[in-house]
Amino acid sequence: YWRDWSSDVCSSDLTGGAGASDAPTPEERRGRVLSTLLAAMQQPNDLRKFRSIFSAVEKIGPEDIQAALEFARKRAGHEWGGVTSVIIARWAEFDPQAAAGYALSMKGENRWERDFALSSAAVEWARTDAAAAKAWALSLPAGHDRQAAVAGVASGMVQVDANRSEEHTSELQSRQYLVCRLLLEK
Repeated sequence: YWRDWSSDVCSSDLTGGAGASDAPTPEERRGRVLSTLLAAMQQPNDLRKFRSIFSAVEKIGPEDIQAALEFARKRAGHEWGGVTSVIIARWAEFDPQAAAGYALSMKGENRWERDFALSSAAVEWARTDAAAAKAWALSLPAGHDRQAAVAGVASGMVQVDANRSEEHTSELQSRQYLVCRLLLEK
């Protein structure tokens, strides 16, 4: 269904056929995005499921994030539970601070899913504003959340500028951040 719709829209846009009035409404677009996500989550083959989920999540726009999160919350337990963290990782591409805040609010969730969401948000935040991301991560209470956030910030800084990442993370000198420090030194 999604392929038929997207190829129709793309081909009409390329040929100049359909005008702007033929474009889907935001509600129609959101419905298509969520339908694609549902179909991906229901794939019986795990490898195809994961591939399809990542492909479907890439189509989620900033205006679809809340609807996608609500959809994933309602589907929790029915299909693969990691969908929420992947949606948050996508959200972080648009608004890393909001995605990080949401990840922190994921109480009672699967620890892996929460860590992935938190780290993904921290990576994206560090890629756009390393100083603010570092200050946020270091302001978290000592513990598991702080470790996941600091690891994400370190990873994001390395992706942006491997030569300056040690300079930016001089505060990561404690024993608990040894792995991050060693990664940054390479």
